[in-house]
Amino acid sequence: MLKRIKYRLFSRELNFKARIFNLLAVTGFLVSFVIFAVSLINGASALNSVVLLSAALLSGALLVYSAVTGNYRPCYIITVTFVFMLLFPIMFFSAGGYNSGMPCFFVFAVVFTLFMLEGRAGIICAAAEIVIYILCCVAAYKFPQWVTSFPDEKGVVGDVITGFCISSAALGAAMFFQIRMYNAQQRQLEEAMAEARRSSKAKGIFLANMSHEIRTPINVILGMNELITRSSDRSEIREYTSKIQSAGDLLLSIINNILDVTQIESGKMITAVKPYRTDSLISELASIGSELCGKKGLDFDTEFSPQMMSMLEGDKNHLRQIVTNFISNAVKYTGAGGVKLSAETVPCGDDEKKAVLRITVSDTGIGIPSKELEHIFEVFGRGKNAVECAVEGTGLGLAISKDLADSMGGRLIVESCENKGSTFGIEIPQKICDSSPVGEISLKVSEKTCSDSFIAPECRILAVDDNAENLRVISLLLERTMITVDTASDGISAAEAVKKADYDLILLDYMMPVTDGIKTLGIMRENGLPESTPVVALTAEALSGSEEKFISAGFCAYLSKPVRWHTLEKLLISLLPSEKVIISSASEDVLSPEDFRRLSDGLKMYDISLESGLSYLSGNITRFCALAEIFADGYDRSHEKVEQMFESGSDSLVFEIHSLKSAAKGIGALTLFEAANELEKRLNAGDREYAAHARSLLMFEWKRAAEGMKLLISETADNINSSVGEAASSRSLEAQIQKGLEEHIWLETQNDLKQLIAMETDSENIKNLTYIAEFVDELDFVSAEALFRQFMERRNENGR
Repeated sequence: MLKRIKYRLFSRELNFKARIFNLLAVTGFLVSFVIFAVSLINGASALNSVVLLSAALLSGALLVYSAVTGNYRPCYIITVTFVFMLLFPIMFFSAGGYNSGMPCFFVFAVVFTLFMLEGRAGIICAAAEIVIYILCCVAAYKFPQWVTSFPDEKGVVGDVITGFCISSAALGAAMFFQIRMYNAQQRQLEEAMAEARRSSKAKGIFLANMSHEIRTPINVILGMNELITRSSDRSEIREYTSKIQSAGDLLLSIINNILDVTQIESGKMITAVKPYRTDSLISELASIGSELCGKKGLDFDTEFSPQMMSMLEGDKNHLRQIVTNFISNAVKYTGAGGVKLSAETVPCGDDEKKAVLRITVSDTGIGIPSKELEHIFEVFGRGKNAVECAVEGTGLGLAISKDLADSMGGRLIVESCENKGSTFGIEIPQKICDSSPVGEISLKVSEKTCSDSFIAPECRILAVDDNAENLRVISLLLERTMITVDTASDGISAAEAVKKADYDLILLDYMMPVTDGIKTLGIMRENGLPESTPVVALTAEALSGSEEKFISAGFCAYLSKPVRWHTLEKLLISLLPSEKVIISSASEDVLSPEDFRRLSDGLKMYDISLESGLSYLSGNITRFCALAEIFADGYDRSHEKVEQMFESGSDSLVFEIHSLKSAAKGIGALTLFEAANELEKRLNAGDREYAAHARSLLMFEWKRAAEGMKLLISETADNINSSVGEAASSRSLEAQIQKGLEEHIWLETQNDLKQLIAMETDSENIKNLTYIAEFVDELDFVSAEALFRQFMERRNENGR
């Protein structure tokens, strides 16, 4: 019975104030009866006895009412107003005044009032009680006849002791409950925080795994799709692959948006503030807009101020993401008409060190009803028009754009008229790096083709990935570049591979079992991998801050899966040794039919297919001759090295045969390629007996191919104008230099300038290029780019 009453009155399910009130009511009920009995014994006044009895009955009534109804607030109010403000003053005068235990009860009343009533009401009532109690004491002092005193000193001492004990016990119990509840809540809070941390960690692991597990198969799908596109000239096949590419891009966009939303919600979105050129940003956005509009048959226009500042500092990647979302939405919701991209910079109030970059995207689409405008930035928010028109998408793009803009201190602009079109834009303050006008921006959009633009037969790279299909995609994508590609399926194998061969570049998967990419990189460096060897992280992790993480871990760059050929190509050209990379172009130095037949017939007796070799270089005979020189010049050295490896039984022989296989295929020496290919397979299988017998055939075919290349070089030297090849090489270098200056690539641009200076014969041109190179050495890319543009304009005016 007592346990049930205790549970009912002091259960932890009740809040603190309810338990304090129940404690007060029980104490008041019991104490009032005890004091009532004591007062009768001590001969207290009849008024005091009546008040005590009334307090006991009232306490009991309030206790029963609150326990039955669960409604405590009326009980609080009655206790404060009737008991503390009315009965306590009456008891003060009827039970000895300040020569009694009542001052202790006054303190008790003020403290419990603040416990029971919250905020302003508690403060006002406590203040009123203090005023009332002060007036009682003053009145007792001024008018002692109003006070009913105890008959003797014994009664006074007993009442003081009683008041002190009861008040101390009640306040102590209240503090005990308060501390106990605080400790319990603190434990719950700590447990909740620990659970939140576990959930956050689990969420992070889930996101990383989801990104990896979904992007890995997409990488294979899109990579194979790229290979199909390359290998087929049939229009219907290219149409199918184009649709596969579009669907893959849409799926990737959805995955990226979901990851961005979760990062923003968890506060883990990182902004990378760096200097960037405004013309570069606008050109990239114009390229995206032109491509998207072109696919849908829409017009695409641009409008920007030539007075726009040329270089600002901010998060270019997130800016591009925001505006790309605007362009994508504009194309989706526009059936006819067009899309317009506008950009300008305006002063940023009184801050002379900053400017406001304003970029807007306008369309002639279906527009948005005014009542829906306030909801378009909500996650998964899609207007009625979007649903009715069956526009694809998730409704995440604008929500992400708004959050990104807010995190960078910018604001989004939206204006729309239903059935007429919409305008979305961003205004964002950016630090000024170069306030000079940007001038005219070149918005030429380079058409993407499937032909390869460079070869590097002397380069060797290592690709490391635990997924065999990913390795196959990379190998096939790089096949036409003639780069020797070695593969490893785990970190341990990769670490062993760098001991046996020298690599020009390593592509290293970040997420692998046992040893991940970062650990593997550390092991490879310990095993002697030079610091100068560039290592690129391959990752399916598309989370914000990935680039900073990989760079700080020692990688020189990273590629996000799925790996796009054009991105991979651009990276390889920038990182591979420039002296080993040969840029090719389909528009340069194509053989006439007569020259092709003559050279092709002459090479057949050397088991060389000129047609096969030229197919890797888009028909460029100048580049093929350069490749022939590399093969012929390296023959004696490589031949002697392989002979020594045959004699010593070196395990590294398979690597040299692999390189020979790639080189043979590149020059069209198909018989040599087949011999090397079969020998490589047998060496990997440990068949040394086959290798011993196949050795003589391999060496014979190798010698024959080298003689064929020497014949080709001698014949083309007399029949092909070498100046054409030199001019082509010069044009390639100029394009690389222009690109390097725009993107602030220091070392590669420096090397390209040195090569261009070495090719020059005009003293004035050498002087100007040397002057530009000095600016590059000082990392003043803005001045160097301006001077190089002037140099190219003068050169073009003079007809080179």
